[in-house]
Amino acid sequence: MFAGYGITAPGYRYDDYTGLDAHDAIVLVLTQEPGEMDSTSRFDGNINTPYADLRTKAINAREPGALGMVVVNGPKWHGGEPLRPLESIEAMINMDMVGRLRDDKLQVMGAGTAAEFHALVSAANAAVPQARFDLHTSEDGYGPSDHSSFCKKDIPVLMLFTGSHADYHKPSDTPDKILGEELARVSYFAGALLDSLDARPRPTYTKAESDATAGRIAGGGGYGAWLGTIPDYTQTEGGVLLSGVREGGPAQKAGLRGGRRHRAVRRHARGQHP
Repeated sequence: MFAGYGITAPGYRYDDYTGLDAHDAIVLVLTQEPGEMDSTSRFDGNINTPYADLRTKAINAREPGALGMVVVNGPKWHGGEPLRPLESIEAMINMDMVGRLRDDKLQVMGAGTAAEFHALVSAANAAVPQARFDLHTSEDGYGPSDHSSFCKKDIPVLMLFTGSHADYHKPSDTPDKILGEELARVSYFAGALLDSLDARPRPTYTKAESDATAGRIAGGGGYGAWLGTIPDYTQTEGGVLLSGVREGGPAQKAGLRGGRRHRAVRRHARGQHP
């Protein structure tokens, strides 16, 4: 639920929560405060008041019963600030599609982008509560997600991924399908990675070997022609193992099924297409 700047300030006759029922909601709030850099603002306009403090906003979100708060940069900010110089960024951890862990399989991409990453990933896995993950690492730091832009600038990256599913980018991808306990374990793993990075010297960037076998993260439903398959990226040897196919998609209509390994066969006779 969007809650503006997340501020309740009776002395300024201002309340972002007026008319909102934030009970049991996750509220999205802007940084800073309204009227930023505006000398006519009911707030100071040039210097932030205590209401702009994130801790104050979190406490304020808790009052109407919000479960959590997500913060994004506001439309304006003080001169001299929210872009961080690239040279100050030591590493980037990306979590993309980590809400449906199956069979303890966790894929970690970008393990070859820093000399220390393989040891760091193994140590983080050992710290995970309950059973350890069945880790599948790949060296390359490139892929169709937010980590690629960092890797292009020679910044070490790690991308966590629990596999595609038939609801990817569809209205059927509803919150009730998230595996909460498993998501918590992935979050703990990410936290352990972050703690290790914080406690160690800056990781040493290395140019990882290209891994062209990983393919698209989501599989299906993109621009142009599509097959409607959901690859299992943890197993790429000897063909493509499918974890599933899109309902009603071309792959399903052609008889392809999840759990089977398929090889591309090209037929040239009589103008047949693969």
